Amino acid sequence: VKEIKQMITQMDIGDIKHILNRNQGVVESRIQELLKLKQSINQAANQYKLCEAWLGKYAFVAAPGFSYKLVSGQTEDLVDMLRKYRKEDWLADRVQYTLFVSQEALLRQPAFCSAQIGISVEAANLDVLTAAEQQELAAFPAGEYLYTVLGTNYEEPRHAGLEQTLRHLQATGRKAGGPLIGRYIASVHRDGLDYYEVWLPTDKT
Repeated sequence: VKEIKQMITQMDIGDIKHILNRNQGVVESRIQELLKLKQSINQAANQYKLCEAWLGKYAFVAAPGFSYKLVSGQTEDLVDMLRKYRKEDWLADRVQYTLFVSQEALLRQPAFCSAQIGISVEAANLDVLTAAEQQELAAFPAGEYLYTVLGTNYEEPRHAGLEQTLRHLQATGRKAGGPLIGRYIASVHRDGLDYYEVWLPTDKT
């Protein structure tokens, strides 16, 4: 309002044009910020919808299309990993937190407490990594994978959802054929759980 009053009473054509051009830039910047916010909200909403739709349900699917890299077996390395890979100008979904449970550990004691930590990146987002970083990534072998969504607090000595997943495999004439891959999608702090999309390679029994 102060600028409008000043424009009307004190400024000439050139000054008014300058003020209007400046405000166009401010508005455009705000529009871009809101579009980014909208994208983030939509992404989060879709992830929670995914949790609701697939929690405890199963489907046999092809190998996941993203590439991955193991970082460490220690949960405390998560912060350092995120600092390294989630740079300030990246979207939150470009590099995703990923867990791996070896086939041996899964069959011996189905739980997330023995998981290794890694990152995963979709093919469309590989350009956010350097060429050297891209060379460190591995692809998943082709084959059939059991897909579901599971929640965990990382502390269960035996995870009921993983045990149910193995029983489902057995009931369909299949067995685990490799490590379980879990890709973080959401958290519910009231329940103390993080939720993951899960892929488990399968073999025929």
